Amino acid sequence: MPKKLLVLSRVVPVLVGLGFLSGCIPDPKPLTLPAPTGPFTVSTFAIEVTDPQRPDDRTADEGDFRPVKARIWYPSEVDVTEPTAYAPAVLSAAAAASYHMDPGFAEFIVTQNQANLRIADAGAPYPLVLFSHGLGTSPEAHTTTLQDLASRGYFVVSVNHTYGSAASVFDDGTVAEFNVPARPADPGPFASQSERDAYQEALDAWHDNLIEEWRADLELVLNFLLDSKKKGLVLFDSDKIAAAGHSFGGAAALAFALGDERVDCVADLDGTLWAGLQDQAFDRPFLLANTPTLYTRDASRAAVFDQLTGPGFRIDVRGAGHLNFSDVGLLTETYSSPLWRHSQSPLDIGRGDSVRLLRVTNAYLAGFLDEYLKDTPSPLLDGPSSDYPEVTLTSR
Repeated sequence: MPKKLLVLSRVVPVLVGLGFLSGCIPDPKPLTLPAPTGPFTVSTFAIEVTDPQRPDDRTADEGDFRPVKARIWYPSEVDVTEPTAYAPAVLSAAAAASYHMDPGFAEFIVTQNQANLRIADAGAPYPLVLFSHGLGTSPEAHTTTLQDLASRGYFVVSVNHTYGSAASVFDDGTVAEFNVPARPADPGPFASQSERDAYQEALDAWHDNLIEEWRADLELVLNFLLDSKKKGLVLFDSDKIAAAGHSFGGAAALAFALGDERVDCVADLDGTLWAGLQDQAFDRPFLLANTPTLYTRDASRAAVFDQLTGPGFRIDVRGAGHLNFSDVGLLTETYSSPLWRHSQSPLDIGRGDSVRLLRVTNAYLAGFLDEYLKDTPSPLLDGPSSDYPEVTLTSR
């Protein structure tokens, strides 16, 4: 366990630049997140697990082992009367620095979940969904999607990858902030071929090592939950498990499933699938959601999708940017200055309506999971949908 607050470095999530136009909306306004669409209310609680097999190499104490925090979202039938806070202050401050928002913006956000309500009996045990956030972000950035899945009858576990998120806040008050090994430096356009080759090899190794760290986090949390289930402590179906994630978390989800047959299907929300993930064809259902332009620029996605041996579904969402597959698109639309927001690339923050894009993400993710974890066919996977004309579906 980390013994002290790590020095905060500015967290700049993958594919996002701060730009040169600063400023935030001076008087933050209340924001109620899009309402969950399922029949259940939503409750939540957090767990902490320590991996006795992995020493924590980022603390001064050689006796520390890697701690991992996770938040669980689950169906309830009890009314939500005291919604949980959107994010702790340290995460709010990190997000505000990255996206030019008021540091206290999270205080104005109203969620639709409450801690520690009784789990619903109807439909139990529920399929389990393990979810990984993007590099430098957090599980909280996906609250809209996670609570929507829980409202639809899923037991959702959002893993906070220690040192790979903006911050992990542990029960004893310890905070472990973003602290990953330095990414290899690009040698520049005038580098020799041998220098370019060496750089690419180092970059692939950097990605593979970090993905392995996250894969092991997912394995640790799943094993902990399965042990808890044996003791009768949780109500999920251990025979129906999905792994999903956004950005780097999507790559981690696939890496985990490639090595673990307990995972029935995988959903990658706009994540690059680094070199080490292209060596083995995935043989179970796979959903790949894309910012359309990124798919054409990112050869790794086609390399994985084209060699699938199980059912594959690719959705290209017109108007979406990378961060519209999370709450960040909506948060910046509400709390960042319009000048700053429109200085960002449409690849990062799309120009479509942020609430609408979250609805699209949630509908296709739930439809995919319904089909392969609940044996409930989804018409969204059959072809074009008049309800979602901004989506282009490719299946194989």
